[in-house]
Amino acid sequence: MAAPAYSNIHTIGRRPNSRNACPICESRKTTKGCYWREDSLGHWVMAYCKTPSGIRATNSPVPGQYIHINKNDQNFVEEMAQLNRKIEQERAEKPLTPIQLDEIYRYFLAICPLSDNHRIYLREEGVASFGCGTLKYSRAAALAKELLKQFPKTAPKHPLLLEITGKDGRKWWTIAVAADGLLFPATNIDGLILGIGV
Repeated sequence: MAAPAYSNIHTIGRRPNSRNACPICESRKTTKGCYWREDSLGHWVMAYCKTPSGIRATNSPVPGQYIHINKNDQNFVEEMAQLNRKIEQERAEKPLTPIQLDEIYRYFLAICPLSDNHRIYLREEGVASFGCGTLKYSRAAALAKELLKQFPKTAPKHPLLLEITGKDGRKWWTIAVAADGLLFPATNIDGLILGIGV
């Protein structure tokens, strides 16, 4: 069976800008968060918008927005729903950027202050202590909880964190490869922290 004209293979994602206005609220402001897809003829087929309308507007998976379907066809609605799930899955699987990695690493080091013993050790070894920290294994779960609280969207994808499933099925987060030790940040040429050695 040939793919219909409105197939997700032939649709293009759009956001408001100087050339494109939202088909629902007609806004060109990117700050409104509107998003829609157009077919190969330039006609919109589905849209997310905060503005309700009479065009089959329904509650959306996106908080605070409505999903608008510009076609009265159940197969089309299901296809757009599948497309939306695919977009959300790809967004969730997208790796963190170096800046996002650095932000969480720096916060982690800030809540793992350098102990006096480690400070003395570094001084005796002639190593600069700036940016270093001290990790205590007993605090691993509490530290992970703090990171998840501060960075709820990005921390679960950060290599610092590890989700554990116990024998009873209970799940909790901890610091990956946690152990008592001295923390050394590893930076790139731009000064971003992209890893920590223990």
